[in-house]
Amino acid sequence: MLENIKINPEFEHLIPPLVDDEFELLKSNILSEQEIYTPIFVWNEFIIDGHHRFKILSENRDIKFRIVEKKFDNKYEAMSWICNNQLGRRNLTPENKKYLIGKRYDAEKLSYGSVERITVKKNKSCPSSQNGNLGTGMKTCERIAEETGTSKNYVLRADEFAKGVDAAEEAVPGIKKEILTGKIKKPAKEIAEIAKAPVEQRKVLTENLLIKKEKTNQPSDVKQNIKSTRAGMRNVDTPVSDESVLETLNGTVDMFINNCESTFNSYPNFLENSDNFQKVLKILEKANKYINEIKGDKR
Repeated sequence: MLENIKINPEFEHLIPPLVDDEFELLKSNILSEQEIYTPIFVWNEFIIDGHHRFKILSENRDIKFRIVEKKFDNKYEAMSWICNNQLGRRNLTPENKKYLIGKRYDAEKLSYGSVERITVKKNKSCPSSQNGNLGTGMKTCERIAEETGTSKNYVLRADEFAKGVDAAEEAVPGIKKEILTGKIKKPAKEIAEIAKAPVEQRKVLTENLLIKKEKTNQPSDVKQNIKSTRAGMRNVDTPVSDESVLETLNGTVDMFINNCESTFNSYPNFLENSDNFQKVLKILEKANKYINEIKGDKR
């Protein structure tokens, strides 16, 4: 029975990677119990859930296991199921969650497209998969947003992010795991841009993700620190170039924006709450107030 099971790279590509410690713990538990209690799910003999368990089984044939066959009309339905099933895991990173939602959205669009083409041949009228889900009256992105507790815009951004991750992996094999496990901390928008760039530019853009910015100690009172620095620069013996000051300030602002985006990506529904949205605007108004203070100094 085990010999009949096959691996489809497209399906395996969707499974969130385990770090070494996680895999070794899974292996240890299975060897200790000598039985795999969670079934290996397959479709047309291809694994759709249980790749890691299958790997352990292949090296330990005496372990008890079960196989459950799932039924789907096409591979895109299978891919959607894989993504939705993996979204139920508790240990997903925010990056993994966004990737899976993006891949699910893409798979379901393709799945409905396949059904639509078949239906059109039998019946000349069929609702567009872009306008709704075969008569449900709800767009694919809206339905997935509702089911995953996110928003329509989050799903659309997740789709772009997933395409960017795949493009990065194609350009620099192995980087996908670094991104999805959170080892590489870059704005989702920056990663999404890789898929939109010409193929010849993608390798350079992907390698830029590996460049780490030097950490700088941020004082609790940024405004006072800037004033002190500005005053101190008038008295230092070694002159500081304008370019150096601008570069430092630019890095501080970039870090602030990246931190905000990372927070909102981790809590995709946060800004959907009108009270939270207004509170965020009030917090950000501090930056605007400070800008006005600087302008006032120059009047």
